[in-house]
Amino acid sequence: MHDTEHHERPDRRARLLAWRRDWLPGLSFTGTVLAIIAYAASFTPSLLPRPWQLQGVITALSMLSVYWIGVLLAWIARAVARWAHLEYSVRDGARKVLTTLWVLALAALVVVVPAVSARWQTQNARRVGMPAQSFWGIVASVATTAVILLLLFALYRLVVGLNDWLAGLGWRRLPRPVAKIMAGAIIVVVTALLVDQLVLRPVVRLVRDNAASTNAQIPPGASVPSSPLRSGSEESAESWESLGAEGRTFVAAGPDADLLEQVNGQPALEPIRTYAGLAGDRELPDVRDAVVAEMHRTGAFERAAILIYTTTGTGWVNEWVASSFEYLMNGDSAIAAMQYSTLPSPIALLADTSSPREAATLMYEAVRAEIDALPENERPKLYLAGESLGSYGANSAFESPSDLLDSVDGALWTGTPGFTPLHRQLTEDRQGGSTEINPVIDNGRHYRFASNQDELTADEYGRALGPWEESRVVFLQHPDDPVVWWSMDLTFTQPDWLAEAGADDDREVLLTYFPLVTFWQVTADMTVATDIPSGHGHQYHAEVVPAWAGVLGRDPQADYSAIVEAIEASFE
Repeated sequence: MHDTEHHERPDRRARLLAWRRDWLPGLSFTGTVLAIIAYAASFTPSLLPRPWQLQGVITALSMLSVYWIGVLLAWIARAVARWAHLEYSVRDGARKVLTTLWVLALAALVVVVPAVSARWQTQNARRVGMPAQSFWGIVASVATTAVILLLLFALYRLVVGLNDWLAGLGWRRLPRPVAKIMAGAIIVVVTALLVDQLVLRPVVRLVRDNAASTNAQIPPGASVPSSPLRSGSEESAESWESLGAEGRTFVAAGPDADLLEQVNGQPALEPIRTYAGLAGDRELPDVRDAVVAEMHRTGAFERAAILIYTTTGTGWVNEWVASSFEYLMNGDSAIAAMQYSTLPSPIALLADTSSPREAATLMYEAVRAEIDALPENERPKLYLAGESLGSYGANSAFESPSDLLDSVDGALWTGTPGFTPLHRQLTEDRQGGSTEINPVIDNGRHYRFASNQDELTADEYGRALGPWEESRVVFLQHPDDPVVWWSMDLTFTQPDWLAEAGADDDREVLLTYFPLVTFWQVTADMTVATDIPSGHGHQYHAEVVPAWAGVLGRDPQADYSAIVEAIEASFE
C-alpha cells in the first residue's frame, strides 16, 4: 500500500510538471509580477464609481497591458546580461522559500485588494451621491477578470498550438525559426480576415442599424410643434419625420412666451428653434442650407441674439443650454442646430472625426455671412455652444483663441474633450499659479474655466478675477468629468490635473497615477459619465444658467433659482 502511494506521488508530480511545461511555457516572471501590481492598482478608485462588470474588464485589460511591458523589460534585461556575460544562481532551498512566499503574497493580494477596494469605492460613490457598491460586487469583478483572462489564455494557447502545427506541416526542410515565422504570418492574416468578416463588419452593421432605428423613433412626450417658429411644425419646410429623434426632442421642448413671461415677470417673445436632420441621405451642406432656410422663414435674423448649437453624434442638444439661453434672452432669440451623424458620440468620434468639424464650420460660416450682410445696426449678436463632441467640432472651426473672440459675441462650452486643440492651447497658456483643472487665462479677461457658479468670478482659491470684457467665453468642466481629462497621454504620462489638489471636494478624488492602468480607468469612466447625478461627471445642468448669464453680460453671481426651477420642472 505504502509502495503504491510512494510511486503515485512522483507520477502525480511528473504529470503536474508536464502540464505546466505544455500549458504554461514562456510565461514571464517579470511580466507576471507587473501584472499583479496592475491588478492591485486597477482596483483603486478613479474619477467615478463603476459597476462590477466594468471593473472586471478594466482589471483584465490593465493586467494584460502591463504584462507585455514586463515581457519587453525582461527581454532587454536578458539581452544586456548576455552581452555582459552576467549569470546568477539560486539554491534549491532558497528557491522553494521564495516560491512559497510569492504564492502567499499572490493569494493575499487576491483577497485583500478587493476588500480594501470596497471601502474606496464606497467613498467615491458617496462623493457623487450614489449608492455604494457591495463587497460581493467587488468579488464578482474579480471573477469577471478571471474569466476574461482564462478565455484569452485559452485563445493564446490555441494560436501557439496552431502555429506549431503549421510550422511542422509540410515545411520540415525549412529552418524551424523560419517555419514558425511563416506560420505566424499566416495565422495573423487569417485571424485579421476572420475578425473583420465575423466581428467588425457585423458589429458596425448592428451599430448603424440600431442608430438608424433609434433615429426614427418618436421620443416619449414629444409632439409636432404648434408654433410656426419651430422646425417640424406644419408651416415648416422640414417635416416632423425628417428631424430625427434628437431633432424632434429639441423642437418639441423649451419654454414658450407665456412661460417666459411668467418666470421673468415681463412680456416675452416666442423663442425660435430651427433644426434639420440627415433624412434622405442629405450631404452636410444640404443640411446646413435647410437650417439657414428655416432661419429666414422664422425671422431668426431679426432677433437680438442667435445661438448656433453644435450637436453631439446623434444630433442631441443639451436642453439646459438651450432653455437657459432662451430664459435669459426672454425669448428674443433663435437657436440653430443641425444633425451630422446618427451614431452615438463615442462611436462617432472613433469612426469619423471630420463630420463634427465640418458641420460646425459650415453652420458658422453660413450664419456669419448672413449676419454680416445685414445693416450694422440691425445685426443680431452671435453665440456658440456645444457639449462633448459638439464642443470639439465647434472649437475646431477657429484657428486660435483670438480668432474665436474676433468671430463671435460669446460661447459656452460644456464638457469639452481635453484633446480639443483650442482648449489644449488655452490650458497650456494658463497663468502661473492656476491649475489645469481650473486654468486662469489673462486674469479672466475673456476666457473663464469653471465647474460651478463661484468659479465664474474667482479662481479655485477664491481670488477674484479681473474685469470680464466682451467677447466672453466659458468652458464648464467638472474635475471628475472623464470626457475632459481622457487622453492617450495617460498611458505613460502623469498629467498635471491628476496631481493637483484644491478646495473643491471633487478635487479630492482618490485617483493615483499608474502607467497604462490609469488610461484604462479613465477610459472606462467615460462609459458611465452620464449615469451619475447632476453636477458631477459629464452632467451639466443647473451650473449652465449662471454661466450663460455671464456670457450674455449679466451678473453670474445673481440668483437664477427661478430659471433653474422652471427648467427642472420641464423634465418632470
